[in-house]
Amino acid sequence: MFNQYYQDELLFLRDLGREFAKANPESAKYLGEPGADPDVERLLEGVAFLAGRIRQKLDDELPELTHALIDRFWPHYLRPLPAMAVVQFTPSAQTRDTLRLSAGTRVDSIAVQGTACRFRTAYAVELAPLRLERVELEREPARLRLGLRLKDGASLGRCGIDRLRLHLAGEATVSRALHACLCRYASRVSIASAIGGPAQALTVSPVGFAADESLLPFPGTSSTGYRVLTEYFAYPGKFMFVDLVGLAAAAPALGDANELTVTIELERLPARMPPVSLANVVLGCAPALNLFAHEADPIAVDQRQSEYRVRPSGNDPAHYEIHSLTAVQGLVRGSAGARSYRPMLHVDRGPDAGHGSYHERRRPSVLGSGADHYLSVTDRDAGGGAAETMSVSLLCTNRDLPAALALGDLRVPTADVPAGVTVRNLTLPTASVSPAVASDLHWRLLAHLNVTYSSAADLESLRAILDLYDLRDAGDRAAERSHQRRRDAILA
Repeated sequence: MFNQYYQDELLFLRDLGREFAKANPESAKYLGEPGADPDVERLLEGVAFLAGRIRQKLDDELPELTHALIDRFWPHYLRPLPAMAVVQFTPSAQTRDTLRLSAGTRVDSIAVQGTACRFRTAYAVELAPLRLERVELEREPARLRLGLRLKDGASLGRCGIDRLRLHLAGEATVSRALHACLCRYASRVSIASAIGGPAQALTVSPVGFAADESLLPFPGTSSTGYRVLTEYFAYPGKFMFVDLVGLAAAAPALGDANELTVTIELERLPARMPPVSLANVVLGCAPALNLFAHEADPIAVDQRQSEYRVRPSGNDPAHYEIHSLTAVQGLVRGSAGARSYRPMLHVDRGPDAGHGSYHERRRPSVLGSGADHYLSVTDRDAGGGAAETMSVSLLCTNRDLPAALALGDLRVPTADVPAGVTVRNLTLPTASVSPAVASDLHWRLLAHLNVTYSSAADLESLRAILDLYDLRDAGDRAAERSHQRRRDAILA
């Protein structure tokens, strides 16, 4: 990279010298023309070297400014997109009680190059003692029927659930058509015993838009709408879930019936509605992403460096990519306790704040993709200048390792998963996307400032926002063309 700066400056000096020599022929021999003193040529090269270094440093300062602003308000631009997949939990045949797994449940993969990929779920999962036995689509009149069977000895009332979450699986054309049926065209939803009796009303609720259903970590300083856009472009499968709500109210009328039928009456079917099978509606699922807590190697901070590389611990650093720093603490030998540090632009700078501050810098990775992270302590004098050992907590991904996983490879349960419950990934993990820290981030910042203060109601502003939030199309020509087609299809 520096060689380009050097060559540009040297070419500029030579061109400028030729122009000056034409106007002042008597000085030509001093300007490094062919046949001139070689010492003059060396002098021009030295000046070009110094000028190139200055230009490079000036250009380096621009990302540091834009990175600081983006990190404060839109940090997702500086963070990698982890690999994502849908996982299914299946209780054992002997389970008669409803099992509940909280959001954030950890699931591991089989080892890839000696490292297990760590995933965590984005949604809570309720595993009721029932299974889905049939899915039937009727076209005249338009309706969808779901057949449920409770395990022997179980009833809807004893399950203790009010909602049943369905994952709309399979090809995108099928899952999206089903989503349209359930969330747009459903006119009446009911549940009844398969052997007869009055039907009880249910409602359908889309999943993925609530604050507690977020897939990616997102700052409170940014709009929820931007989070939804980011997650939609990052992983549309995250939204292929719906809840059937109202089971608790319907349970008393259904009694001990163990065969139930859910009927969704539709205003109409989507155009070109594909066939639907049992494989397209699945229970016990949640989206999961390859993002996990990890520790960095301890950093010995002294007065000899202005910044320090943050390295994830582990035998192979290529298997880990830093997503974000979550906590920084410093310990001085002989001191009573650790001192907490916070990001420089996020902290109370008052004299009684009780903590230090640090600044994080990102630079293009020496591994060829992504970013390397550097940490500098901005108030070393407050700690007395003594040598300090910094402990850094991170959120990390496994870089590109999940790309080697096949269907069913995400199957290693952890202590978070109840005994007897099996897990597997129903979809292949998406490709991870490293942050483009060396590209056009400053232009994205200016573009974002522009659309923030203009109306998103007009078509061009809406398209501009969509361009900003499709982070997967950077450098991917196929993804870019796909995004362009979706973008241009919006007519009003």
